[in-house]
Amino acid sequence: MGDELHEHLHNAEFLQYIRPQQYNEVVRSLYVVIHRALHDGASTIRIGNDRVSWGSSRRDVGEIPFESLSDGRIHRDNMRVILERDQIAQKHITVSQDDDDVMICHL
Repeated sequence: MGDELHEHLHNAEFLQYIRPQQYNEVVRSLYVVIHRALHDGASTIRIGNDRVSWGSSRRDVGEIPFESLSDGRIHRDNMRVILERDQIAQKHITVSQDDDDVMICHL
């Protein structure tokens, strides 16, 4: 299941789904996080107010802290863009929680 998503990320095929005006540094960094999470064998990506982290339900294996609390909202908004536009990401990433404090995505 993750092989299709891994190839999609590795070959930058996601660029065909994201409009040029929507492709920004945050979207790019989220694709890097998804790729890193797959590489690390993570099953969950959590976008909180102060960081994005990936791992399993028991522990995180990686994280990137944000510089400001508004970055959490910005990253969640951009993850919604990815999941709305990228058909391959839609097939392999599900969201179990999405509110003002956290977005939890499952790979």
